[in-house]
Formats: sequence, C-alpha cells, structure tokens
Amino acid sequence: MTVRKASAASEPISTASETFWSHVPLQGMTLVESAAGTGKTYTICRLYLRLVLEAGCDPSRILVLTYTRAATAELRGRILRQLEHALASLDGDGRDPDLACLQERIDDPQAAARQLRLAVCGFDEAAIFTIHGFCARVLAEFAFESNASFSAELDPGLAPVLEEVVEDFCRRELAGPGSSPLFAEYALDNGLYPNALLDRLRQGSVGSAHGVLHVAGGEDDPDATASERIFAERWNAAVRCWRQDGADVERLLTGTDALNRRSYPLAKIATGCRELRILLQGSPSLAPMLEFKELAKFSAGSLREATKKDRQPPRHDFFDLWERLLQAAKALCDLYARKRMALWRRLIEQARPESIRRSRLRGHMSYDDLLLRLDEALASDRGEHLAGVLRERFPAALIDEFQDTDPVQYRILRRIYRSSRLPVFLVGDPKQAIYGFRGADVFSYLRGREEADRFDTLQENWRSQPPLIRAVNALFQRSPQPFGLKEISFLPARPAPRQRPPLECDTDRAAPLTIWCLESSDGKRLIKEQAAQRAAAATADEIARLLAPGAARLGERALEGRDISVLVRTHRQGGMVGEALRQRGIASVMLSQESIFATPEAEDMALLLAGVAHPDREDRVRAALSTALLGATAAQLQEYNENRQYRELDRFYEWHDLWRRYGLLRMFHELMRQMGCAGRLLREPGGERCLTNWLHLAERLQEEETRRRPGMEGLSNWLNDRLRSPEKV
Repeated sequence: MTVRKASAASEPISTASETFWSHVPLQGMTLVESAAGTGKTYTICRLYLRLVLEAGCDPSRILVLTYTRAATAELRGRILRQLEHALASLDGDGRDPDLACLQERIDDPQAAARQLRLAVCGFDEAAIFTIHGFCARVLAEFAFESNASFSAELDPGLAPVLEEVVEDFCRRELAGPGSSPLFAEYALDNGLYPNALLDRLRQGSVGSAHGVLHVAGGEDDPDATASERIFAERWNAAVRCWRQDGADVERLLTGTDALNRRSYPLAKIATGCRELRILLQGSPSLAPMLEFKELAKFSAGSLREATKKDRQPPRHDFFDLWERLLQAAKALCDLYARKRMALWRRLIEQARPESIRRSRLRGHMSYDDLLLRLDEALASDRGEHLAGVLRERFPAALIDEFQDTDPVQYRILRRIYRSSRLPVFLVGDPKQAIYGFRGADVFSYLRGREEADRFDTLQENWRSQPPLIRAVNALFQRSPQPFGLKEISFLPARPAPRQRPPLECDTDRAAPLTIWCLESSDGKRLIKEQAAQRAAAATADEIARLLAPGAARLGERALEGRDISVLVRTHRQGGMVGEALRQRGIASVMLSQESIFATPEAEDMALLLAGVAHPDREDRVRAALSTALLGATAAQLQEYNENRQYRELDRFYEWHDLWRRYGLLRMFHELMRQMGCAGRLLREPGGERCLTNWLHLAERLQEEETRRRPGMEGLSNWLNDRLRSPEKV
C-alpha cells in the first residue's frame, strides 16, 4: 500500500478494509475515512488486535474513544470477541483466513497466544471510553497534573447555572440601580427576557465546550438619557393636552368633512380615541405608540396627507404635540435597538466564563466542563508534562466517529498525540462531519485530515448489494459538491468481494433504489400532515406486497418481516408507520435511542407541571388540560363556562396540595386515577408507548425531586432545561 502525506486538496488512497488494517504502519497519526458499511468497526477491532500482538500493548494502555455510551458498550463487546476469536485461531489446528496475513508475521505463536490470553483476562481494564468519560478519568487520576479538584461532583444537569447567570444579568441590566423602566419594557417586548435569551444562547452553543456564538463588530452601549428625557417631556405635554381637550379632539375629527373618510373612517377614529385614552392614562410606553397604526393618524402630518384638495386640515395643538411625540418615540427606539445589540453582545461575552466560574466555585462539573478543564490543563504551563504523562499511560489510540469531534475535543487529542509518532488512528465518515446540529465541526475534521501523517479511505461496501451501491454512486455523482464543501467530495464505493444473499422480487418492482414522489389528486399542494400520512400508508402497502407469499426471496428463503427496516426522522413518524402496518395486519417494533426528554410526552409533562404548580393561572391550567394525558379538545376548552372552570381549578388546587405535601409521584398517580388517564391512553394507537413514557417521566422527576428537593418551580425548570438539551444517550 502506498502511503502519502495528506493535504486539504489531496485525494485519498482507496483501500480495502481487509488489507488496510494489516499493512498500515503502527506509527504516527492516520486518518481513516470510512463510509457506512465499509468495515469501520471491523478495522478498529483488527487494529486493536495488531496493537496487542505487534506493539505489545495491554488493553489498559490502548485508548479507544467513541461518542455515546451505547457505542462504547458495542465496541467493547466487538473488540473482546475479536481477541477471543484470534486466541482460538492460534490455539486451534487450522488458521483463520481473515487473520492469515497477521499470523504469517508471528514468529512465536505460543508467545502471541500468551499475550492474547493476558489481554482477554485483563480486558475489564480496557480503556474504552466516551470522550467525556476519558476526560473524567484523566481529571480524577491525574488531579495534580491537571490542577483538578479532588471533590468536584459531576452534574450532567448543570445547565441551570447558565439560566441563573442569565437571570442575574437581566436583573442587573434591566432592573438594577439606574436602569430605565422604559428600556426594560422595550427589552422585554423585543425578546430580552431570560427564557428567550437562554434559547438563543443554546442555539449558538454558548455555555458548551465549543461555544460558537460570537458578535462581530458593533458599538459601545449608547447613552439614551437625553433621548429619554425628551420623550418624557413630550409625553407629559401630550397627556396634559389630551386630558384638557381630548373630547374636543374627537369631535373635531368626527365632525369635519375635510378628511378623506377612506383613510379616516368614523369607526377607526372612535377606536383610536379609545386607545389614546387608555394609553395616556398610564405610564410612558413605546410599544403601543409604534405598533398600533391607528394612533399615527392623530399626528398633524397624517392629517395633512388625508385632507381633501382645497380644504384645510383640522387644527389643534394636540396634533402637533402628538407628531413630535411620535418622532421622539422613533428616535428612542432606534437608540434602544443599538442598546439592545450592545446588551446582547455583553451577555454573550459574560455568560460562558461566568457559568464556568460559578460551577467551579460550587465544585460541580458538567459534561462540557470536563472537556474545558482538560483542555485548559493541557494548555497551561504544566500542559506538556500532563500530555507526556498521558502518552506514557496511553501509548496508542483509536478514535471512533472522528467526524463528530468538535474544536475542544480535537485540541485535546492534538496536544496529547501531535508529533509523538505514536500509533493514533482517527476513524470517521467525512460526509457526516457537516452535521453541525449533532455537535460536529467540519473544520476540526478537515484540520485533522490536514495534520494527519497519512490519509486512507475504506471504499469496499460489505453491507449493500452491488446494484444498490451503483445506484447510490450514480445519485451522488450528479453534483460536483454534493455536501456543500469542495474539501469533502463523494468517493464512489465498491462492492466487497463477499456478498450477502441477494433480494429477489417481482421484475417490475426490482429496482435497487426507487424514489417516490407524492402528488395531490386535486392539483393542490399537499399539507405536511397529509403527506406524512400518505407516505406512511405507501410504505406499509409496499411492505405488505413484499411479504405476500411468493413475492420476494432473500437467497434461498422467503423474505420475512425481520428483514425489513423503515428509517424515519421522528418518533411520531415511526408511530404513523407502525399504525399503518397494524391496520394491514403486520406486526412491527419501533427501536429508538431518543431521550425520554425528546418525546411529546415530555413537552406535555412540562405543561402539566406548570398548571399544577400555578393553579391560580388560568392560562397554565388550560394548557395542562390540552395535553394528551388530560385529553381536553380545543372545542371543550372553548366551551368551558365559568362553573366548569371553577371545577377544573378545584382539581388543580387539590393536585397542587398533594404535590406540596407528599411529592410529585403521589400527586401524579392520583391525577391519573381521577382522570382515567391510563384507560384513555391505551385506547389510542401507540398508547402503550405513550403511557410508558408518562410513567418513566414521572419516575425521573421523582428521582430528581428526592435527590435535590428543588421545589415545584425548581423541578419545572429542571424539566424545561432537559427539553432544551435532552441527555446524551
């Protein structure tokens, strides 16, 4: 195999997975690009085997990193089975053809078998972690070298610290000494309140290890004192004039025939005067003046524009005062817009470091804080010493799912292993590096490709049939940049030499790749719900056709339901397909790694808790009643009369008291009993899963309530935080 230095513009070397792992040098950093089905896990397991046999590493010294707990468990099992299989092959009479190339290089089979036996016996100490687990291990084992706290507590739900920082920021900036009530009102009307700010910060990953939200340019916070004084003076002048002559102003506008009544209909004049009376009875306010268009018609300029030719517009001091007030309001809003941007920039600059500072003062660490602390330790004066200790502790590394690596994670790996010449393998799919929504950073991947000592690609697809491979190649080769970046090209896959039994079905429906287009029967555009239902029905019809007797075979046997998978984007879509299959008499099971906090039931639970925690808030009670658990329809909510409302509120007050006295779980089960929730849910399609989710959520909430005792409001905030950032699987 030819190996050459990679560069951003270089083309990869295509390699078969069954030959790559046995010939690649166990030295330096190697980037292995592996698409789906090309033997990524197979290659990792075989490289691990070589590190044990050729480099003499025991499992505790080979660092294997991946990005979820489920993937860690799977990889651990696959590697152990590989070691056991290799040991059995060496101990047995025959040779495994897959290991022949490796066995030929073994000079002493007995010593190799002894090495493998020790590796299998000591595999419980194998260093196979998630990236966060690795950081936690380093900070715990090397506390002196990393300057980490011995008593720091890992708290995966540390996001409330960011919420606390934002709330304190809003109090200080909008309600602190010297703050302007007028600007506070403007800020709240324009999204500068804690929940909205938190959402925007999280969308930009502020508070996470790889915070990417930055504000470029901008200006300092402008001083609005003079403009506020001018606005207040003109407001007070308009108020005095209206209180004295408001009735005259209304009679003047309704009694004149000089105005164009299409612009100034009598009904709208009456509405505008009513709004003016309400507005000018209160404190100075910007939003109604600029949002309610009818109020602009009381200015002298608007009256002149609507006056008929050769006629004089109505004249009154109030019209001039109101025009000057509107001008002051617009000028102040422009100033406030700049002030708002300065405030937003200041929050971005302060939120992340302040969240880190507070969490460390409390001795807490979040998942992201694990990354940040190790990154800081490696960048400190003692960083090179720590990196050397880690290289000695882990002289070989296999990094799975490298495409999901973010900038902080890559910095950690780079500072430990860059230029060390130790065997480090970065394995990932470059196409998936563009998935920023999953936390990946494509530029970190490209930097890893640029800095690697060698760059290889596995292109033999062992999972798919040759016709499907050719079809997918043809689809993606239609575009010169199918993934949006010239650095990430599509390399066509090749069928592996060994194939699984082919699928054989009706000749008229045997295309390896078919794209269905949904068309409306009446020529109108399909709404999203209609399209989803029709797609689920079409999928179920096709599955029923394939499972019909004699319709399809997989090699020598008939196609079975367990051979078919349906991939969907959401849990709800999966439920729709499952229901469509059930209607056709086909059993199915839905597999999902979706967090319980990413389900519709979790969103409904947040509404339910808000209603029970605040039975005095009718809006929250109505929202709770509209959940699938309580089952009120829109029509029922609309038809509630006062007596019905009081009856529902009494129930919520009762549940509130139960929660306060006995805890959430007692309240939840009593609510379920009173409302007959279980029976109603089980009568609905997918009701078993829905009911299971509700009970699971109640148990998780009870655990949090027992562990921290945060109170009703605190528990509701904890759940809302989980909805914004569901736990990692």
